[in-house]
Amino acid sequence: MLKHLLVALGALLVLSGCGGTPVKKSAEIRSDAPNKVAPTSIEDAPMVEPPTVADGIVPAVTDGSSTSEPMPVSAQTDMETPAPSSSPEPLSEKDSMTSVTVDADLVEKLVLMNGSGPLEICRDPEATTISFSADVVSRAVGLDRARALAAGVRIALDNTAPGRYRARIIEPDLAEREECLIEMKVTLPADESIDFDLDIQDSEGAIVVDGFRGNLSITSLEGPIEIYQAAGNVDISGGSGPCEIVGVTGSLKIRDGAEACRVSEISGSVEIWGREGALEARYITGDVLLIDGRDGAVVQSVEGDVTLYGIEPARCNIEGVSGSVIYKTGAP
Repeated sequence: MLKHLLVALGALLVLSGCGGTPVKKSAEIRSDAPNKVAPTSIEDAPMVEPPTVADGIVPAVTDGSSTSEPMPVSAQTDMETPAPSSSPEPLSEKDSMTSVTVDADLVEKLVLMNGSGPLEICRDPEATTISFSADVVSRAVGLDRARALAAGVRIALDNTAPGRYRARIIEPDLAEREECLIEMKVTLPADESIDFDLDIQDSEGAIVVDGFRGNLSITSLEGPIEIYQAAGNVDISGGSGPCEIVGVTGSLKIRDGAEACRVSEISGSVEIWGREGALEARYITGDVLLIDGRDGAVVQSVEGDVTLYGIEPARCNIEGVSGSVIYKTGAP
C-alpha cells in the first residue's frame, strides 16, 4: 500500500514540473510568447485611455506653434537666397556752371529756349552783364556715366542778327533709366535803364520772372508761370499750367491755357482767353476782357470796363468796377 502511494506521488511531481526542468519541443518554443497573447479581433484588443488635456491648455509641440500637426517645409525654399540685382541703381551727379555772359547794352531782343527744366529770371544789384547759368543733376548707372551726362549739358549763345541773341540749352542724349534735370537761371543787371524784348520758347518747366523790364512773350510752354513786377507788355500763350502774375506796368494777354489764373496790380488792359480752374482779376487800372472762363470768374477793383464772353453771370463774382459790366454769349 505504501509503495503504491509513493509511485503516485512521484508521477504527480513529474507532471507539475517540480523536481526537475522539463525541456520543451522546438515547435512549442516558437509558438509560445510569455505572458502575451495576440488578439484575434479588434474587440479583443486592449483599450488605451486617451491623454487628458485640461480646458484651455494646448499641448506644446517642439516647433513652438499652437498645433500638433507638422507644418510642411520645402527644402528648396529653405535653401534659396535672394539673387543679387542684375540692374544696379542709378547714381546722381550734380554740377553747376556759368556758361556764357553778354553785355546788356548789346541786346535788343533775347530768345530763350530752356527746354525741359525750370527757368528763373531775376535782377542782381551786383551784376554788370547778362549771365546764363545752369544747375544740373544727372542720374545714370555708374558714376562715370552720370558725370559724363552732367558735363554734356551746355548753354549756347548765338548772335543771330545785330542786337538779337538766342540762348538755348543743349542736353545730352539719354539712354534707358537715365535722366538729366537742368535748372536754368538768367541774371540781369539791376540798372532800370536796361530793357530789351524777351521771348521764351519751347519751355516745359516752371517759369519765374522777377523784375524784368521790357516786352515779355512766353509761348509753347507746359509748366506753371509766375511773373512779378514787370515793366512792359506781357503776352502768354499755349500754357497748360497755372499762372500767377502780380505787378505789371503795361498790358497783359493770356491765351489758350489751363488751370488756375490769378492776376493783380496790372496798370493796363487785361485779356484772358479760355482758362479752366479759378480765374481772378484784381486791382486793374485798364479794361478787363474775359473769354470762356469755364469755372466762372472773380473780378474786383477795376477802373475800366469789364466784358465777359461765354461766362454764366451766376458763376461770376464782380465788385468794385468803375466802368460798365457786359455779359455776352459766344466769342468775340
